[in-house]
Amino acid sequence: MVVLNRIRASWYDKRHHLALGDTIKQYTLIKKLGEGRYGMVYLGSYLNKKVIIKQLKREAFLQSPEKIKFEIETLKAIADLKDPRFPIYKGKFKREYVCGFILDYKEGDTLEHIINYQKVKYTKPEILNFTFQILDMLEILHSKNIVHKDIRIPNLILNNGQLSLIDFGLARFINNTKYKVELDFWYLGDFIIHLLYDLYDKKDKSLFDKPWYKQLNLSEKELFFLKRLMRINSHSHPKYESVDEIRKDLLLGDIFSI
Repeated sequence: MVVLNRIRASWYDKRHHLALGDTIKQYTLIKKLGEGRYGMVYLGSYLNKKVIIKQLKREAFLQSPEKIKFEIETLKAIADLKDPRFPIYKGKFKREYVCGFILDYKEGDTLEHIINYQKVKYTKPEILNFTFQILDMLEILHSKNIVHKDIRIPNLILNNGQLSLIDFGLARFINNTKYKVELDFWYLGDFIIHLLYDLYDKKDKSLFDKPWYKQLNLSEKELFFLKRLMRINSHSHPKYESVDEIRKDLLLGDIFSI
Protein backbone atom coordinates (compact mmCIF):
# COMPACT_ATOMS: atom_id res chain seq x y z
CA MET A 1 0.00 0.00 0.00
CA VAL A 2 2.87 2.38 0.84
CA VAL A 3 4.47 1.74 -2.56
CA LEU A 4 1.13 2.25 -4.32
CA ASN A 5 0.57 5.55 -2.52
CA ARG A 6 4.04 6.72 -3.54
CA ILE A 7 3.32 5.85 -7.17
CA ARG A 8 0.03 7.75 -7.01
CA ALA A 9 1.72 10.75 -5.40
CA SER A 10 4.45 10.72 -8.05
CA TRP A 11 1.87 10.52 -10.85
CA TYR A 12 -0.14 13.38 -9.32
CA ASP A 13 2.99 15.49 -8.86
CA LYS A 14 4.07 15.04 -12.49
CA ARG A 15 0.64 16.01 -13.81
CA HIS A 16 0.12 19.01 -11.50
CA HIS A 17 3.63 20.42 -11.09
CA LEU A 18 6.52 21.38 -13.31
CA ALA A 19 9.94 19.85 -12.75
CA LEU A 20 13.47 20.86 -13.66
CA GLY A 21 14.21 19.69 -17.19
CA ASP A 22 10.62 20.18 -18.34
CA THR A 23 10.06 22.29 -21.46
CA ILE A 24 7.47 25.06 -21.58
CA LYS A 25 7.10 26.32 -25.11
CA GLN A 26 10.78 26.33 -26.17
CA TYR A 27 12.19 27.07 -22.70
CA THR A 28 13.78 24.41 -20.50
CA LEU A 29 13.37 24.79 -16.74
CA ILE A 30 16.87 24.94 -15.25
CA LYS A 31 16.35 26.29 -11.72
CA LYS A 32 13.60 26.85 -9.17
CA LEU A 33 13.82 30.43 -7.93
CA GLY A 34 11.09 30.48 -5.33
CA GLU A 35 7.59 29.58 -4.24
CA GLY A 36 4.73 31.68 -2.96
CA ARG A 37 1.13 31.29 -2.03
CA TYR A 38 -0.08 31.40 -5.61
CA GLY A 39 2.68 29.73 -7.56
CA MET A 40 6.20 28.50 -8.17
CA VAL A 41 8.79 30.54 -10.04
CA TYR A 42 11.40 28.95 -12.31
CA LEU A 43 14.29 30.11 -14.44
CA GLY A 44 13.91 28.93 -18.02
CA SER A 45 16.42 29.02 -20.87
CA TYR A 46 16.53 28.58 -24.64
CA LEU A 47 19.60 29.32 -26.77
CA ASN A 48 21.18 31.21 -23.84
CA LYS A 49 18.09 33.41 -23.50
CA LYS A 50 16.68 33.41 -19.97
CA VAL A 51 13.06 33.86 -18.94
CA ILE A 52 10.96 33.62 -15.80
CA ILE A 53 8.30 30.91 -15.81
CA LYS A 54 5.60 31.19 -13.16
CA GLN A 55 3.47 28.13 -12.61
CA LEU A 56 0.18 28.94 -10.91
CA LYS A 57 -0.87 26.60 -8.12
CA ARG A 58 -4.07 24.82 -9.09
CA GLU A 59 -5.65 25.20 -5.65
CA ALA A 60 -4.84 28.92 -5.57
CA PHE A 61 -6.23 29.36 -9.08
CA LEU A 62 -9.48 27.62 -8.10
CA GLN A 63 -9.82 29.56 -4.84
CA SER A 64 -8.77 33.00 -6.11
CA PRO A 65 -9.19 33.18 -9.90
CA GLU A 66 -9.73 36.94 -9.76
CA LYS A 67 -6.30 37.52 -8.18
CA ILE A 68 -4.61 35.59 -10.98
CA LYS A 69 -6.67 37.47 -13.55
CA PHE A 70 -5.64 40.83 -12.08
CA GLU A 71 -1.94 39.91 -12.15
CA ILE A 72 -2.05 38.94 -15.82
CA GLU A 73 -4.10 42.01 -16.74
CA THR A 74 -1.65 44.37 -15.04
CA LEU A 75 1.32 42.63 -16.66
CA LYS A 76 -0.33 43.04 -20.05
CA ALA A 77 -1.05 46.70 -19.28
CA ILE A 78 2.63 47.49 -18.74
CA ALA A 79 3.92 45.20 -21.50
CA ASP A 80 3.47 47.87 -24.17
CA LEU A 81 5.88 50.14 -22.31
CA LYS A 82 8.78 47.76 -22.98
CA ASP A 83 10.43 49.42 -19.99
CA PRO A 84 13.33 47.29 -18.68
CA ARG A 85 12.46 48.30 -15.12
CA PHE A 86 9.23 46.26 -15.26
CA PRO A 87 8.49 42.62 -16.13
CA ILE A 88 7.77 42.10 -19.81
CA TYR A 89 4.89 39.66 -20.32
CA LYS A 90 5.68 37.01 -22.93
CA GLY A 91 2.48 34.99 -22.86
CA LYS A 92 0.74 32.23 -20.95
CA PHE A 93 0.90 28.45 -21.15
CA LYS A 94 -1.27 25.45 -20.31
CA ARG A 95 -0.29 21.79 -20.18
CA GLU A 96 -2.74 19.25 -18.80
CA TYR A 97 -3.29 20.42 -15.21
CA VAL A 98 -0.45 22.96 -15.26
CA CYS A 99 -0.83 26.60 -16.29
CA GLY A 100 1.02 29.86 -15.85
CA PHE A 101 2.79 32.63 -17.71
CA ILE A 102 6.23 33.66 -18.96
CA LEU A 103 8.12 36.88 -18.23
CA ASP A 104 11.48 38.26 -19.27
CA TYR A 105 14.43 37.69 -16.93
CA LYS A 106 15.98 40.60 -15.02
CA GLU A 107 19.73 40.53 -14.44
CA GLY A 108 20.96 41.45 -10.97
CA ASP A 109 20.16 40.57 -7.36
CA THR A 110 17.18 41.42 -5.20
CA LEU A 111 17.78 43.98 -2.50
CA GLU A 112 16.73 41.27 -0.06
CA HIS A 113 19.68 39.11 -1.15
CA ILE A 114 22.08 42.06 -1.17
CA ILE A 115 21.06 43.26 2.30
CA ASN A 116 20.49 39.95 4.09
CA TYR A 117 23.17 37.75 2.50
CA GLN A 118 25.81 40.13 1.16
CA LYS A 119 25.35 42.27 4.30
CA VAL A 120 25.39 45.55 2.38
CA LYS A 121 24.32 48.65 4.29
CA TYR A 122 23.09 51.69 2.39
CA THR A 123 23.80 55.28 3.37
CA LYS A 124 21.11 57.95 3.44
CA PRO A 125 22.16 59.39 0.04
CA GLU A 126 21.97 55.88 -1.46
CA ILE A 127 18.53 55.37 0.08
CA LEU A 128 17.49 58.71 -1.41
CA ASN A 129 18.69 57.55 -4.83
CA PHE A 130 16.62 54.36 -4.53
CA THR A 131 13.62 56.43 -3.47
CA PHE A 132 13.84 58.63 -6.57
CA GLN A 133 14.13 55.54 -8.77
CA ILE A 134 11.06 53.96 -7.17
CA LEU A 135 9.12 57.21 -7.52
CA ASP A 136 9.93 57.28 -11.23
CA MET A 137 8.55 53.75 -11.60
CA LEU A 138 5.46 54.52 -9.52
CA GLU A 139 4.74 57.59 -11.64
CA ILE A 140 4.64 55.37 -14.73
CA LEU A 141 2.46 52.73 -13.07
CA HIS A 142 0.03 55.29 -11.70
CA SER A 143 -0.24 56.87 -15.15
CA LYS A 144 -1.34 53.41 -16.35
CA ASN A 145 -3.90 53.36 -13.51
CA ILE A 146 -2.01 50.66 -11.58
CA VAL A 147 -0.99 50.39 -7.93
CA HIS A 148 1.72 47.82 -7.17
CA LYS A 149 0.91 47.33 -3.46
CA ASP A 150 4.05 45.31 -2.69
CA ILE A 151 7.14 47.54 -2.79
CA ARG A 152 9.53 45.49 -0.66
CA ILE A 153 13.18 44.43 -0.84
CA PRO A 154 12.35 40.96 -2.31
CA ASN A 155 10.58 42.68 -5.22
CA LEU A 156 13.33 45.12 -6.19
CA ILE A 157 16.23 43.93 -8.34
CA LEU A 158 19.44 45.97 -8.49
CA ASN A 159 21.72 45.76 -11.52
CA ASN A 160 24.51 48.28 -12.17
CA GLY A 161 22.85 50.82 -9.90
CA GLN A 162 19.44 50.55 -11.60
CA LEU A 163 16.39 49.18 -9.80
CA SER A 164 13.71 47.03 -11.41
CA LEU A 165 10.32 46.34 -9.83
CA ILE A 166 8.94 42.80 -10.05
CA ASP A 167 6.09 40.63 -8.69
CA PHE A 168 2.77 42.17 -9.64
CA GLY A 169 0.76 39.51 -7.81
CA LEU A 170 -0.91 42.07 -5.53
CA ALA A 171 -1.19 44.86 -8.12
CA ARG A 172 -4.62 46.28 -8.86
CA PHE A 173 -6.18 48.91 -11.07
CA ILE A 174 -6.75 52.18 -9.23
CA ASN A 175 -10.26 53.08 -8.11
CA ASN A 176 -11.68 55.71 -5.79
CA THR A 177 -12.41 53.38 -2.89
CA LYS A 178 -10.11 50.47 -2.04
CA TYR A 179 -7.12 50.81 -4.38
CA LYS A 180 -5.49 54.23 -4.28
CA VAL A 181 -2.02 55.60 -5.01
CA GLU A 182 -1.46 56.21 -1.30
CA LEU A 183 -1.10 52.44 -0.83
CA ASP A 184 2.13 52.58 -2.81
CA PHE A 185 3.28 55.59 -0.81
CA TRP A 186 2.81 53.64 2.44
CA TYR A 187 4.88 50.76 1.05
CA LEU A 188 7.54 53.23 -0.09
CA GLY A 189 7.76 54.63 3.43
CA ASP A 190 8.02 51.14 4.88
CA PHE A 191 10.78 50.32 2.37
CA ILE A 192 12.78 53.41 3.36
CA ILE A 193 12.42 52.62 7.06
CA HIS A 194 13.60 49.05 6.43
CA LEU A 195 16.83 50.34 4.88
CA LEU A 196 17.30 52.98 7.56
CA TYR A 197 17.22 50.32 10.28
CA ASP A 198 20.60 49.06 9.07
CA LEU A 199 21.98 52.41 10.26
CA TYR A 200 20.23 52.08 13.63
CA ASP A 201 22.37 51.76 16.78
CA LYS A 202 21.16 48.44 18.19
CA LYS A 203 23.36 48.82 21.28
CA ASP A 204 21.01 51.32 22.88
CA LYS A 205 18.68 48.89 24.67
CA SER A 206 16.53 51.71 26.03
CA LEU A 207 15.08 52.13 22.52
CA PHE A 208 14.14 48.49 21.89
CA ASP A 209 10.45 48.87 22.76
CA LYS A 210 10.07 52.24 21.05
CA PRO A 211 8.40 52.88 17.65
CA TRP A 212 10.59 53.39 14.60
CA TYR A 213 10.36 57.18 14.76
CA LYS A 214 11.91 57.05 18.24
CA GLN A 215 14.58 54.48 17.40
CA LEU A 216 15.95 55.91 14.17
CA ASN A 217 18.28 58.91 14.16
CA LEU A 218 16.29 61.16 11.84
CA SER A 219 15.93 64.90 11.42
CA GLU A 220 12.58 66.60 11.98
CA LYS A 221 12.18 66.99 8.22
CA GLU A 222 12.87 63.30 7.64
CA LEU A 223 10.40 62.28 10.35
CA PHE A 224 7.74 64.59 8.95
CA PHE A 225 8.31 63.22 5.44
CA LEU A 226 8.07 59.56 6.50
CA LYS A 227 5.01 60.15 8.66
CA ARG A 228 3.28 61.74 5.68
CA LEU A 229 4.14 58.73 3.54
CA MET A 230 2.91 56.34 6.24
CA ARG A 231 -0.18 58.46 6.97
CA ILE A 232 0.69 58.75 10.67
CA ASN A 233 -1.12 61.58 12.51
CA SER A 234 -2.92 62.60 9.32
CA HIS A 235 -4.35 65.70 11.01
CA SER A 236 -0.84 67.13 11.44
CA HIS A 237 0.86 65.23 8.60
CA PRO A 238 -1.42 65.53 5.54
CA LYS A 239 -1.10 62.57 3.19
CA TYR A 240 0.65 62.83 -0.15
CA GLU A 241 -1.60 62.94 -3.20
CA SER A 242 0.91 62.30 -5.99
CA VAL A 243 4.42 61.17 -6.88
CA ASP A 244 5.24 64.69 -8.04
CA GLU A 245 4.37 66.11 -4.61
CA ILE A 246 6.70 63.62 -2.91
CA ARG A 247 9.50 64.27 -5.38
CA LYS A 248 9.30 68.03 -4.84
CA ASP A 249 9.57 67.62 -1.07
CA LEU A 250 12.65 65.44 -1.48
CA LEU A 251 14.29 67.91 -3.85
CA LEU A 252 13.58 70.96 -1.72
CA GLY A 253 13.53 69.58 1.80
CA ASP A 254 17.12 68.51 2.56
CA ILE A 255 15.93 64.97 3.35
CA PHE A 256 18.31 61.96 3.55
CA SER A 257 21.09 64.11 2.12
CA ILE A 258 23.84 63.24 4.61
